[in-house]
Amino acid sequence: MKEIHSEAISKKKRRIGILGGSFNPVHSGHLGIAKKAYEQFGLDEVWFMPAGIQPFKQGISSASAADRAQMIRLAIRGIPYFSLCTYELEKKGVSYTCQTLHALCRMYPDCSFFFLLGADSLYSFEHWLHPEEICSCAFLLVACRHQAHRPDDALYRKAEELRRALGARIDFIDTPFYDISSTHIRELLSEESGPLPGHLLPEAVYQYIREHGLYC
Repeated sequence: MKEIHSEAISKKKRRIGILGGSFNPVHSGHLGIAKKAYEQFGLDEVWFMPAGIQPFKQGISSASAADRAQMIRLAIRGIPYFSLCTYELEKKGVSYTCQTLHALCRMYPDCSFFFLLGADSLYSFEHWLHPEEICSCAFLLVACRHQAHRPDDALYRKAEELRRALGARIDFIDTPFYDISSTHIRELLSEESGPLPGHLLPEAVYQYIREHGLYC
């Protein structure tokens, strides 16, 4: 498994998915969405990009940057089309998607970027910092269930609104329903009520959390 560092230079044209977030911790839902995007859109790779500091999540109890990166390494180990991208951890400070994507486009001019996000994020997307710049740098791939393809669906209508207002290039990742969140996992871990259900976390990530006393 290779890692993507800020000084790396792209040597050939690739279709790259970017899955950002706090990954506090990375869980099976993240992996499932990334795998489906890779398969559905013919991506060459999906980069997991943990944030240094997220503007909407400041003050939330978090594992260290080093721990969050290591949990991703463990979660994606053995999956050749997944990589850890450490750009935002190296950059430090608050992570804004528009700034990150601008930097990646400069560093990897021969790559096409596909930014993965959840359906909830699409509804608030116009309130992100410079959403029009995000749209100019990357395609948006929205994780949702099949009904989002219907013209009468609220998410479909939201996508159409953003296409008109921002020139957004949006498509939908057809994913199963993942009733998994990092917040819920942290709550379960803090309760010390026994092992977590196996579908929530890769086993190596769960063992790392226990061995290092995270979220207790």
